[in-house]
Amino acid sequence: MALVVIGETCCSLCGEILQEHEARRSYSMFAAPADLVSHVDTSMHVSCHAAWPRRFDFDRAYEVHQRELESWASEQRTRHEASRTRVDPVVARDHAAVMATIRERGATCPHCGVHAHDYREFSSTPPTKVLCDACKRVVSPFDLKT
Repeated sequence: MALVVIGETCCSLCGEILQEHEARRSYSMFAAPADLVSHVDTSMHVSCHAAWPRRFDFDRAYEVHQRELESWASEQRTRHEASRTRVDPVVARDHAAVMATIRERGATCPHCGVHAHDYREFSSTPPTKVLCDACKRVVSPFDLKT
């Protein structure tokens, strides 16, 4: 969004200083047509904007930008969620093997040094963490000494 300092920032359309009591519009940076780029990342009086003949072209370009930005953000959220829920089969297989070894031979906690067979899984999605019953600390099963 445009940085506005009331009493110092000028309207990009009329050049007058924006006052606190005046209604104003502000725009963030976006790709506007070349002849409108001087109004990008600026503020303007609402009254100046309403009387501006190019307001529809400018607002249309800004709305297209906003839709593209929202679409990109939505795609990034979807990718992030997918990466959080996807389990790498190699990690899952390795995790299962490590947990079987811990249950069979036991393991030593790197924090308290207690050797035990009964580490509890702290989360159900690999790579999981395990809880040491002795010190109540959560550790990666790969950090335990078997």
